[in-house]
Amino acid sequence: NESWRVISSKDSLTECLPDFFFGRSISGHGVGSWIDVMADESKYAVIGSCFLYAALMFFIFETHFLRDFWPPAVQASFRGFFNDAGTALVGACMWVVLFSICMCGLWFVMAVVIYPEQMM
Repeated sequence: NESWRVISSKDSLTECLPDFFFGRSISGHGVGSWIDVMADESKYAVIGSCFLYAALMFFIFETHFLRDFWPPAVQASFRGFFNDAGTALVGACMWVVLFSICMCGLWFVMAVVIYPEQMM
């Protein structure tokens, strides 16, 4: 593709964007080997975030495009189930964000209380 060759030949663009866009590699590794060399915690975080993204995209797709797909006899129960599952998923994400913000705030308060002379 000519436009891809023009875009990928510009040094200013290739410096700003990750290698994945132009070389199909991350830090010199293919995507599969890049995930394999990660620490277990990082690997689980990446895989978990991919599943979370897929679940959110499924709920958005179901809400917008499959509204009348289900048979009328079971449509109300499916709609209720998907609404409850989506609400639980978004609620869990918000609790994780709130927990992270609280932990960062408490860590900062702890650092100020324990090491006040280094904070000045």
